[in-house]
Amino acid sequence: MSAKLPFILHLSAIKSWGGGEQQLIYLYQELVKQQVPQLIVCRKDSALANYCKAHHIEAITYANLSSIDLGFSRQLTKLCKTHAIDIIHAHDAHTQTNALLARLLFKLKPPLVISRKVAFPIKKSWLSRYKYNSRHIRKIICISQAVYQTVSSCIRDSSKLVVVNDGVDLKRFSLKSPVSSLRNTLKLKPDHLLIGTLAALVTSKDLFTFIKVAQQVIQQGISATFLIMGEGPLRTELQNLVAELDLAEQVIFLGFRSDIAELLPQLDIFMLTSQQEGMGSSILEAMACQVPVVATRVGGIPEIVLDGKTGLLADTGDVNNLVKAVIQLLQNNDLRQSLIVNATQQVAEFSIQNMAAKTLAVYRSIITHH
Repeated sequence: MSAKLPFILHLSAIKSWGGGEQQLIYLYQELVKQQVPQLIVCRKDSALANYCKAHHIEAITYANLSSIDLGFSRQLTKLCKTHAIDIIHAHDAHTQTNALLARLLFKLKPPLVISRKVAFPIKKSWLSRYKYNSRHIRKIICISQAVYQTVSSCIRDSSKLVVVNDGVDLKRFSLKSPVSSLRNTLKLKPDHLLIGTLAALVTSKDLFTFIKVAQQVIQQGISATFLIMGEGPLRTELQNLVAELDLAEQVIFLGFRSDIAELLPQLDIFMLTSQQEGMGSSILEAMACQVPVVATRVGGIPEIVLDGKTGLLADTGDVNNLVKAVIQLLQNNDLRQSLIVNATQQVAEFSIQNMAAKTLAVYRSIITHH
C-alpha cells in the first residue's frame, strides 16, 4: 500500500444536478477529511459549478464540455502538468471521451478512472466498445452489481471493474424534526397522507407511472397528496397528464429543492417508479429518514430494496401492483414498522465514509502499480 496520497482530478460535464453530482461532492468532501489533494473541473453554467462556488470549493470551469472537444483535451493535459495530477476520475461519458483523446493526442500522463452510474448496456458501436476497453482506462467504478453485470458483458479485462456503491450522508438524512412543516405550507391537516418521489423529470424515471399510481390510489377513496421533487425536461408533459387526469390538487410539483433532508422525513411513503436505475441513491436517503419505500424492480434497486424486508417492489410500469404495495403499507402498520427497522439497519452499510474509503482504495491500487 502506497503511503503517498494521490492528487485526483475530478471531471464532470453534466449541466443539471442529480444523484451523480451529489455523489461526486460527497466523495470530494470525505477525501478532503483524509487530506487527499483534489481538483474539480466542470461546466461553467452547471449546477455543480454553482454548488462549488457557493460552498467555496476550488473548481476550474469550462464554457463547453461537449462530447468531443479537442481544445478542452489539450487544456486538460496542461492542467495535469501544472498541478502534478496523479489520477483523472471521469464521472460521465463526455469527460471520459475527452480524457481519452488527451491521452491519445496530447500525451496526457495520468491514468484514468471512470464511473459508470447507469445500468443500461454499453452501445455496440466500435467507438463505445473502444472507449471502455481502452488500455488507458485503469479502473471502471460501477455503482451497483447491476451496473457491473451490464458493463462486464463487453469488457475484455474484467479485473478493471470494481463495485463501489453510492453512499448516503447518514448525519444529514436522519429523523430530525423539520424547521418548517410541509403540511402547513400546503395547507393540509397534520395527519394528511404524503407520498413523494425524488427524481429528475426525465424518461428513465417514468414519472408517468407515478402519476397513474396516484390516480388509482385516490380513486380507491384514499385522501393523499403526491409530491414530485425534482426538475427536468418532461415537466410540461407530466403537468399536462396531471391536468388531463384532473389531479392538479393531489399531485404537486415541488421543483428542484435544496432542503430534501428536511422534506423526506415528512413523507408517509417514498415511491420510485424508474424504468432504469443504476442504484437509486434517493431510496437510501428515504431509508435513512425512516420512510418506507415502494419501488420498481430494476437495475440496482433490488440490491437495496429487499422485497418484503426493506421495502416493497413491483415490476416497471406495473401500476396495479404499485398501488397494491402503497395500500398495503397504509393498512398494515406491522409491515410498515418492520420494513422501517430493517431498512434503517441496512442503510448503515451505505455510508459516504464507506463509499469514499473504497474509492480511495481504488486510487491507491492504481498508483501502487503505476
